[in-house]
Amino acid sequence: MIYVTVGNFPDGFNELIQIVDNIAKKNSNLMFQAQISNGSYHPKHMKFSPFFSKEKHLDNINKAKIVISHAGLGTIAEFFENSNGLLVVYPRKKNVHDQIASAKLLNKYYPFLLTYSDDELNTCLIKNLENNKSSSFNVNKNKTNAGELIANYLFGND
Repeated sequence: MIYVTVGNFPDGFNELIQIVDNIAKKNSNLMFQAQISNGSYHPKHMKFSPFFSKEKHLDNINKAKIVISHAGLGTIAEFFENSNGLLVVYPRKKNVHDQIASAKLLNKYYPFLLTYSDDELNTCLIKNLENNKSSSFNVNKNKTNAGELIANYLFGND
């Protein structure tokens, strides 16, 4: 499964959901699931819900081979504490400037793919979907307490 999550941002993250929906259309043999918050774009090629319970959200992260996230600190921490998959982060460009800085910092310590453009995200996903078909999938092998690193960053202890 490929799981995309946009957190609880009030307006959702329509751009990210649309990009992944287009990729899902071209990869109908794979299961995609999305958590879209209050976004106005409703995917046509993947299952979605505005929100999942905490348990279902963590279960989706745990089961996903690829998690695509908006660069929210909570989602990144949840991924590294609960997943063996590959994390692809696509920060919001509008109104949430801390996400890019936070993602860059965490990317120094944790292995995830950080993408900044629609084309980069699309290329990254296609490449990793192709690798997955050939059994050479890159996964997070080291579950860790990313929450501690995030807390240190937020409180200036980095």
